[in-house]
Amino acid sequence: MLELSEFDVGRAKPGSPTSARFPHQRASDGAHIPTLAEVLALGRRPEADGVGFDIEIKLSPLAPGETAPPEAFAEAVVAALRAEGMIPRSSVRAFDWRVLQEIRRLAPEVPLGCLTAEQEWRDNILRDRPGPSPWTAGLDIHAHGGSVPGIVHRFGGPVWSPYYTELTAQSLAEARDLGLRVVVWTVNDVHDMQALARLGVDGIVTDYPDRAIEALAPWRQNAPQTL
Repeated sequence: MLELSEFDVGRAKPGSPTSARFPHQRASDGAHIPTLAEVLALGRRPEADGVGFDIEIKLSPLAPGETAPPEAFAEAVVAALRAEGMIPRSSVRAFDWRVLQEIRRLAPEVPLGCLTAEQEWRDNILRDRPGPSPWTAGLDIHAHGGSVPGIVHRFGGPVWSPYYTELTAQSLAEARDLGLRVVVWTVNDVHDMQALARLGVDGIVTDYPDRAIEALAPWRQNAPQTL
């Protein structure tokens, strides 16, 4: 059995959908998948002082056999954060809110972000079916007026991370009224970045931080942005 660290991930496979999606990717042959501990250790370098870690945990309640259960996953992440002394500089987000529940139990000081999407290719809210979604830790959006910010607030956020095309001025205002911070994902177009900055989001997740730094320069001069 191969360990993930044995794979060379320095470039997308030529001719693959990933290669077509990222035509400007700069190859780095020989790069391997690091462990979380190895990534966190970079934060102890002098030049990384002040760098924060926004960690997304990827697991699915629909495929329990593909990963460790939420409890074990959360324990491993929190153990790595504590071992490297990076809890004060880290936040954790996930589509599967069960693992966020476990992070809260183990390390309540870690800020949590509830990822949401209602797309054909990813839907963890499932408002079209009765009862709670298996992704939302037992919470039922129908019991909260169909409001995504409402169910995130009930979970305890404090960050709502919607897919960027689903955010509206109305839902952003509702999130603000509930005391939520809003960090949208994954925004790669400069014009979309600027439109969302004008709307007033707290942060933007992107595959192109260089584009975001340039596009958001006017806003970053006035207030720090999460990129």
